[in-house]
Amino acid sequence: MNRVAWVVVSLLFCVPLFVGLGLTDMQNDEAIYSFGADVMAASGNWLSPKSSPWETEPFLEKPPLKIWIVAAPIRLGLLPDNEFGLRFWDALFGSAAFLYVFAIGRRIGGSICGVLSVLMLFVQRSLVFEHGLRSNNMEATLVLAYCAGIYHFIAWTSSSSDTRSRFHVFAVALYFVLAFMTKFVAALFLPVIIAAVLLARRVDRMRLARSWRLWLAAAALAVVIVSPWFAYQHVRYGAVLWEALFGSAVYARFTGYLDPAHVQPWHYYLSRMWSEAATARTLLWTLGGLVLLCWRSVRTNRADELTILLWFALPVGLISLGTSKLYHYAYPFLPPLALAAGYVASLAVGAVTSGLEWLSGWVGRSIPRAARTAFDSRVGRRLALAIGVTSCLVALPALAMGSFKLALWGDVVLRVSTPFRVLPVLVLAVLVSRRARPLAVVAAVLILAPVLPVDAYQRNVSSLSVERHPLRSLGECLQRVAEGHADASGRSPIYAEDGRASHPAAFYLRRLGRWSFETASDANVYTSLFGQPRPVLLSASRFRTLDVGDRLKNIPAVPVLDQVMLLPGPFGACAIDNGRSLWR
Repeated sequence: MNRVAWVVVSLLFCVPLFVGLGLTDMQNDEAIYSFGADVMAASGNWLSPKSSPWETEPFLEKPPLKIWIVAAPIRLGLLPDNEFGLRFWDALFGSAAFLYVFAIGRRIGGSICGVLSVLMLFVQRSLVFEHGLRSNNMEATLVLAYCAGIYHFIAWTSSSSDTRSRFHVFAVALYFVLAFMTKFVAALFLPVIIAAVLLARRVDRMRLARSWRLWLAAAALAVVIVSPWFAYQHVRYGAVLWEALFGSAVYARFTGYLDPAHVQPWHYYLSRMWSEAATARTLLWTLGGLVLLCWRSVRTNRADELTILLWFALPVGLISLGTSKLYHYAYPFLPPLALAAGYVASLAVGAVTSGLEWLSGWVGRSIPRAARTAFDSRVGRRLALAIGVTSCLVALPALAMGSFKLALWGDVVLRVSTPFRVLPVLVLAVLVSRRARPLAVVAAVLILAPVLPVDAYQRNVSSLSVERHPLRSLGECLQRVAEGHADASGRSPIYAEDGRASHPAAFYLRRLGRWSFETASDANVYTSLFGQPRPVLLSASRFRTLDVGDRLKNIPAVPVLDQVMLLPGPFGACAIDNGRSLWR
């Protein structure tokens, strides 16, 4: 059963993270980190990533480990230099996080709990699609570090082997390094959670007292790993480094804001989690699971349940005190909610499974002796088992995708529009075969499917193939046109005023050549448009104040996120027809 569960988690939740990674444009923060990785892979300058949109300014807001991980295989030719290559590690880290969530769920409620916990996490749409596990941001790495660190800490509390104990302690330290060198201060909640559990449980404090040298050695290793980069950057940039790390990145966001749109009320994270869970139909499962985990924690005094509860409560409570709030800050603290929901859902599946097994035994005792002999025969049971397995192979794809169709040589030989059509056959196979617990579990899941987040899973899977890349298409078109119309003057290929370029635009259009940002001037705009033409990138507000003449209105104006690009001469062939004119 455990091996089957690992395969189910890998196929239903891990593999989909890799589907369609290259079908959408980079978004704002994602474009910043992709810009740094792209420049690093091209230049080989590993110590100081560059800050979008300037290729000469260092990016010091976060340590560079994630950017190193992304850039290295691209430079070595192991991954393509495109959206798939840039996002590959996020999907891989997200998959590893799912496997750790399954492992934690299996500890508290068995394999069914593990699988359902990953389901409850996968259906959180924002986590998967918005600044989450499929985008080149820091969140997938951070989610993995927390899931893995919590798992290894819980495993350490119950480890009876010195070798395993050492492994788990050093694993916690190394995953902390991964988080710390990826998103710096955001990693500090991991030791806070561990310290809170140790303070709450006397048995763990005694265990720590016996192995404090081991923890000290692991902490020393972490310090040795993280120190060199900070020391190098301090020598090179001094106070500028600490202002970037603490001033704008931490202090300003906690006490004020960098963007007024980020200011939210204290309950923002809880309200957003409530809304997301309600949309995914996991709200009642989550609330029930939190109540049961609290009750079980008090009753059994196990580290598992207490750690899961503190994993959610402590960080969310602390980040709610800040003024600037973005939902992706809470992503590393969503897994405990999924574990709570998966736990109570597994109890429901277990109850239905037990009911089916009891019914199977009652049927076996109630049918006539002649029929019972036929059913108890090896042939009868194997036939029932084969029918049950076939039903599962038909029902599970339909449950995951909403419908299932099998075609051979162009002819449809099997069509299942809903998995519930297979349910009677599967239940009958369970009743006849008996002792086929995996079949009973699948049947129980099908019976409970109307109240499980199956629809949300199907919506997420269907969204994986959505294709949307207007910026990439525009950049590729401009590249083709520019190659056929070389600028002999050596000017920058794009005119952009005052360094005002959105990060996605800087990422996709920088491949045309190095940009030079010039002072705002209508004269400069007209020279770029009607001299030797080149694209002109303006902010939306600047575009509205531009002195417009009849000649200018004949030049296509393309929206580029919150900016506008004017495409003169041959570049007009790259204009995107959005059904309306941007000219007032």
